[in-house]
Amino acid sequence: MLSKLSKVSDKLADVSLGRLPADLLLKNCNLLNTYSGEIMENVEIAIYNDRIAFVGSDASHIKSNKIIDLEKMHVSPGLMDAHTHLDFLTSPTEFAKQALLHGTLTLFADPVDMVSVLGCKGFNLFLKEARTLPIKVFTMVPMALPQDPRFSNANYMKYQEVVKALEDDDVLGLGEVLSWTRVIDKEKQLLKIMKYALSRGKIINGHTAGARGSKLASYISSGIFSCHEPINYDEAMERLRLGMWVMLREGSVRRDLEAIASQLRKNEISYSRIMVASDGVDPEDMMNIGYIDHCMRSLVKSGMHPARAAQIASLNIATYYGLDKDLGGVAPGKVADMVVFKNLENFTVSKVFVNGKLLVENGNLMIKQKAFRYPAWVKNTIKVKKRLTAQDFRVRVNVNDGKVRVVIANLLTSIITKQDMAELPTVDNDVKASRENDVWKIAVIDRHHKSGNIGIGFMKGFKTDIDAFACTINVDENQLVVIGMDEEDMAVASNAIIEMHGGFAAVKNQQVIARYAMDIAGIMSSKRYEEASREYMEMNSILKKYGCPFDKPVQTLFFVTFVALPEIRFTDKGMVNVKKREYVSIFAQ
Repeated sequence: MLSKLSKVSDKLADVSLGRLPADLLLKNCNLLNTYSGEIMENVEIAIYNDRIAFVGSDASHIKSNKIIDLEKMHVSPGLMDAHTHLDFLTSPTEFAKQALLHGTLTLFADPVDMVSVLGCKGFNLFLKEARTLPIKVFTMVPMALPQDPRFSNANYMKYQEVVKALEDDDVLGLGEVLSWTRVIDKEKQLLKIMKYALSRGKIINGHTAGARGSKLASYISSGIFSCHEPINYDEAMERLRLGMWVMLREGSVRRDLEAIASQLRKNEISYSRIMVASDGVDPEDMMNIGYIDHCMRSLVKSGMHPARAAQIASLNIATYYGLDKDLGGVAPGKVADMVVFKNLENFTVSKVFVNGKLLVENGNLMIKQKAFRYPAWVKNTIKVKKRLTAQDFRVRVNVNDGKVRVVIANLLTSIITKQDMAELPTVDNDVKASRENDVWKIAVIDRHHKSGNIGIGFMKGFKTDIDAFACTINVDENQLVVIGMDEEDMAVASNAIIEMHGGFAAVKNQQVIARYAMDIAGIMSSKRYEEASREYMEMNSILKKYGCPFDKPVQTLFFVTFVALPEIRFTDKGMVNVKKREYVSIFAQ
């Protein structure tokens, strides 16, 4: 992915002295210098092949095959995302085009969803696609799988598969080790993998939500030195003081960057171990808010100097991953990945150079990127035994037409739930949902192993005047999940998704009123980004139109299977109390 400096180092030396013509000379630049933290005015930059040969105020001694006058616009190293998930809603190929347009040229990806559906074959396929992209994508081996071996039914990579993956130069280490409790409890297989990675000099990314004090220290001591989970200044500072690299998260799940950055600046805290990370950006946010260019706007809005913002969004990330000899700055010998901003207020991208080639100009891609061709098995991942019927969603009781008390998950937000109780009606010995009390029936259907498992429970708080909503993408498990007020509608929604080979479907009166197809492993759309984003936004808009109180209603189903968040989650085997780490009976004791 990165060329060897040694192949052109002698030529770069000649170009810098004017002995050899440059391929490209950029004149009249204002440079965001990530090494000194200043803005250098009237800079000239000479490029040979894919590397920078000269940076200075006067390149008149260098002849060039092409000259571009940047008219005092601002040049920054290509922006980076320290931790993201590309295998999410749209294909990596389509995502890469948008990243380019937003000046984000290097991504560090954790393909946890591809692996959860397709195992090691999915990981290798992700690597194959990543190598075709016009941006640089470095990959981490997913360590969020299994979320919890006691409950997870997703695929994951075995020890020997991880060992082989870590031999690849484009695989920099292990992705976020999701369960810090498994680390400090010294789970044998997990520690074996971590020790091997450390022995190879590989990075291990962290996930420390909820860890404090001695438990946090224990986790860090195991060799994990970064985290993207701090949601406030105090959490960020506790990790910084213990030597961690802190990724300020600014993505579609959470946006904590500006508030934490403001406090860091106010208290004159060193930025040397601060990075930016999205943790994933959905199509709606990409189109309406932006990507790491948005992070630049937020950092400067927090009071940070633009060159320091560029440092956090490039050099610090490259340094953490051991790539700073090639990436992270505009300087002699570095790879010529650069973004040109029209101004330092809204950071509108004017031009993007990758490996010294102009790939974006005035909002237009200057290249044509072919769609990646997926093998047929990637589009056949909804493995259920049969078409689903209303009978599959019955909760049988000995009470015929009466009421029973059940345990439910109460939505405090679109993500966090609390264990609660509800009294629900029974009809023909089946416990029913209650529109009056906003209690929905929820089912998690195994779509990975064709086991026939269907775990059923109840959830309160969706507050949407539809009859069923289903999807096949949910954090790390990616099961077929459906909620509904009526079992017939739940079957309609589920079968619509099976026919689409994955996606979202909203149903009212047994008719699909909105859908978003994800035919790639049931987690990504194969459509062009613009078309996929329209459909995704329409799905959210329709659900809000029908009364859903959440800004992004689809996220409600993203997290129902995520057994790393409190308090009640659902699996294909039943309902789980996360704090107690045990299955919970539907029926109140």
